[in-house]
Amino acid sequence: MTYGFTSGTTGIPKGVIYTHRMAISQSYGLVGHYEVSPTDIHMSYLPIAHAFERCSIWFIIFYGANIRYAKHPITEILKDFAAIRPTIVPIVPRLLNKFYPILKGLYEK
Repeated sequence: MTYGFTSGTTGIPKGVIYTHRMAISQSYGLVGHYEVSPTDIHMSYLPIAHAFERCSIWFIIFYGANIRYAKHPITEILKDFAAIRPTIVPIVPRLLNKFYPILKGLYEK
């Protein structure tokens, strides 16, 4: 069992308990829905305590793929994309909001 804490972005931060059963259930729920091989590279940029990141890492470990950690702040994440060249990047809305102005500019030209 481990503990995690919500960020408080939608209210007061809360502590949550992650049981081993929950970790296995989350990861197993993804098995068969995605094709992952040991040659895939997962880029981790979220805090390890983030529930989505934990689930993603457990899933990647299950398949024996590689995990690489981003070293730049989120505002410079494209540098990490260039260096790591990931094949798997779990996306959260915060990151999509960062990319939107860049992508919008590409399509308006």
